[in-house]
Amino acid sequence: MTEALAPRPGGIVSPMVTPLTADGKLNEPVFRALLEALVPDLDGVFVLGSSGELTWLPDGVADRVVRVAVDQVARRIPVYVGVGDTSLARTLDRADRLGGLGADILVAAAPFYYAASSEARLVEHFVTIAERAPAPVLLYNIPQNTHCPLTPSVVRALADHERIVGIKDSAGDWIAFDELLGLRSEFFSVLQGREHMAAISLWSGADGLISAMGNLAPRLLQALAASIRNERPGAEALELQATVGRLAAVFAQGDWLAGLKSALTAIGWDVGEPSAPMAPHTATQRRAVQRIVTSADLVPWLTVAPAASPLRRKGAA
Repeated sequence: MTEALAPRPGGIVSPMVTPLTADGKLNEPVFRALLEALVPDLDGVFVLGSSGELTWLPDGVADRVVRVAVDQVARRIPVYVGVGDTSLARTLDRADRLGGLGADILVAAAPFYYAASSEARLVEHFVTIAERAPAPVLLYNIPQNTHCPLTPSVVRALADHERIVGIKDSAGDWIAFDELLGLRSEFFSVLQGREHMAAISLWSGADGLISAMGNLAPRLLQALAASIRNERPGAEALELQATVGRLAAVFAQGDWLAGLKSALTAIGWDVGEPSAPMAPHTATQRRAVQRIVTSADLVPWLTVAPAASPLRRKGAA
């Protein structure tokens, strides 16, 4: 196993979609090609997050996702790997198994299904993971899925741990996120996971974005980050944020993950359908997504599959 990059989390990181075949296997050629197309415009890739369907994938498929990502990225940028599960024991098992495949950073959400009995027990949960994990740990706050929020007080208790390097916050709660920004340090990063809060988060000092939009338009997110970092006129960043908002409409067509997969299919990437029990898009929803991704102001930002590629689904835009 090669030595991990051990980076400070930051920049534009894409939580990668997992391309699946009709029988639920990893579509490896599509995954490799998508990674290859995106890596030059990213500061990290995050596999097996919410976009990557970790909680639905069989272990063998999840393992293959990590192996392929690590191999294809080839240490050009860090590879983040999701390991969150319903319990401490299951999370530790995933961390051992997946972290040992070459992850640079392990991403751990709160346990779900059963609620943690107290904030103290939740802190203990993450400390145990951090001290056992074979790579540094990034916290992942997504209470709409876990129903267990990582409150600022919980994060404050974890931010100084030498093996916990930051947090991705996808809760969409600005007041709580603002408190998290106050915990930033040389060793602890705070990253935004909600596209509609990208500009205000970066203006306020966030270390970067971990956005599903990175699968579609990483250069748009990089342009927004660069505009703010280089202190260009605010109107430029506001217009870029508005463009982000227009593209994010693909996530509002039914289930957001189905929207992501439909959008990628529409621009030529045969990523398949979301795993059951999530319903695939209807024909009406697919047409709505198609209209969005063929908008004249959005097309230049999109990472479209090569026109001659056999990876393009027949009839894709």
